[in-house]
Amino acid sequence: MLRIVSIDEQRLTTAADLLAKGFPERDAGFWARGVSRLHAYARDHDFASVGSILLAKDEPVGVLLKIPGYHMTTGQKLLNLSSWYVDARYRWFAPRMLQEAMADDTFVYTDFSPSENAIKLNQQLGFRTFASRNLLFALPFTALFGRNAGTVLPIDQVPEGGLSARQVDGINLHMKLGCMALAIKLHDTCHPVILDVISKRRIPMARVLYATSAQTVVDNLRPLSRFLLKRGVPLLSMVTPADVQVRHAINPWPAHAYQIKGVWQDDVINEMFSERVFLNA
Repeated sequence: MLRIVSIDEQRLTTAADLLAKGFPERDAGFWARGVSRLHAYARDHDFASVGSILLAKDEPVGVLLKIPGYHMTTGQKLLNLSSWYVDARYRWFAPRMLQEAMADDTFVYTDFSPSENAIKLNQQLGFRTFASRNLLFALPFTALFGRNAGTVLPIDQVPEGGLSARQVDGINLHMKLGCMALAIKLHDTCHPVILDVISKRRIPMARVLYATSAQTVVDNLRPLSRFLLKRGVPLLSMVTPADVQVRHAINPWPAHAYQIKGVWQDDVINEMFSERVFLNA
């Protein structure tokens, strides 16, 4: 008999063990830390669960993480599906796990890192697939030759009322999680940008997690580059729609696809509630 149960505090270790089995390129310690971090976030924000475990009788045979969040501008509820693994003996039941995870139609559902098999299954369940590029910018170069449409402000220098209360809450949450925030000021409007900083071959690299549009970032690469260079970050990566015109970038990674079920603004970069943040993936 197969049944699906929620990942509660007593099942965190079980979830981490399943994830380590399904994704052996990461060790058990990585998954234990990530699941604990995600659980703490959900507990502090009154979210019911961070995912599901599939049981065959009492044997854990599958896991799916669910990262809840909201759109910083509209308030729309979001749920990111991540790190999905089912033992080969029970793969036939995998679609049921996804259907159970998406039972609430008041959410917009996302999958920012789907496998080839997941892409096909997600499409059958109503997801749209977006083709995009994950671009890399060398900031010493773009600091000289990038576009310069507006001004970059440290987040603590944004004028009072320049950001909505929901935007401030989202920024504060992500800064507590170790992310960096700033604002691009165009005319009289402040556009928040959230980044995380990781190390690539021991070189700091910022990744854009949120921006009101990829074009806003592209149009302000010169001041943004100088802002990040002053903070010791020489590289920037950003996922952009294929139709955004970008100069001074290279495309060193394979084609990037993400999937959405529900209403989505295609030009907005919004990976605030992705595994990048909560699992440090």
